[in-house]
Amino acid sequence: MNKRLFKQLLISFLIGVLVLSLSGCQRIGNFYFSTSLTDTYLAAGHKTSLTTREANLIFMDYQTRYNAYYSRSGIENFWELPVSGYTFSDYLKEKRIKEEICLLLLLNDMAKDSGITLDETEKRLCGQAAKTYYSGLNEIERAYCQAQESDVASLYEKYRTAQKLLYQLTDGIYLEISDNDKRVISIQILSTDNLDLANQLHEQLQAGGDFVQAAREHSLLSKIEYQVSRGMLNPALEEIAFYLADGEVSEVIATDGRYFLIRCVEDFDEELSIANEEEIYRQSLYEQWGPIVEEYAAGHKISFQFDLWSEMTFTMTSAMTNANLFDVYDQYLKTNE
Repeated sequence: MNKRLFKQLLISFLIGVLVLSLSGCQRIGNFYFSTSLTDTYLAAGHKTSLTTREANLIFMDYQTRYNAYYSRSGIENFWELPVSGYTFSDYLKEKRIKEEICLLLLLNDMAKDSGITLDETEKRLCGQAAKTYYSGLNEIERAYCQAQESDVASLYEKYRTAQKLLYQLTDGIYLEISDNDKRVISIQILSTDNLDLANQLHEQLQAGGDFVQAAREHSLLSKIEYQVSRGMLNPALEEIAFYLADGEVSEVIATDGRYFLIRCVEDFDEELSIANEEEIYRQSLYEQWGPIVEEYAAGHKISFQFDLWSEMTFTMTSAMTNANLFDVYDQYLKTNE
């Protein structure tokens, strides 16, 4: 299971958070730095802790990735955009990152309870990966995270330990996914509540009319083209759509009080189908390990140092450019799985 698969398996757990109150942060320019980091833990399970320096590495990676993405998109002040009752900054922090940290610590605690440890080869690879990553940080990035190479290695070891536990929990799973199950198709859909109009448009399209133009002029749907896999469409539409060949237009389909026409753009999108196969596999793996981890989480709280956590923040900056924390990790450890 590589880093992308591991990170995509992160889910929202019903975790009781015991809030601790410790101090020790100061602000320098636009960035927050902890002042006493050697023995300062941002979060802790009952056997595993995450230092502020390790957490800073995670925050910096997220910050750099999103700054780069939105800068290319030309969107300004994106950190303050509203998302589900939060600013985007707070949503990323309180939902995505906190959940990732909680799961990381829970899995490490579970691994220690199960006697799972890293061997010398894995520790060496984590160290090599840490050296590569740390050597690529610029002066501002090192000042921001205040981490040393050993902190990167420690964080990498936690992710590797979590992976080893997931390997054990999913050991022996074999899933053969058929082309039909994983297939993603690209289709265009036109919908109307007028049967006569639907029949008229069908005749025009059969005679070579432009589907997109017809949809723009007559469809009740705001969108024309869709990429869909099994289970995403109304069954009445799915049964027709998945048997159309490239360029073929369906008969008029009546369902839910409307009339639909479907045109197949591509009956097998290879790239999206491969991604869908991975998603099906991820879901199958989660069905194996998810309930086990959730049961464990119900009785094991993750504690956060409130003052330190409240000071962790994001800012618009082009000074930090290294977003390779997990890419470097994957380079060294994916071949040793």
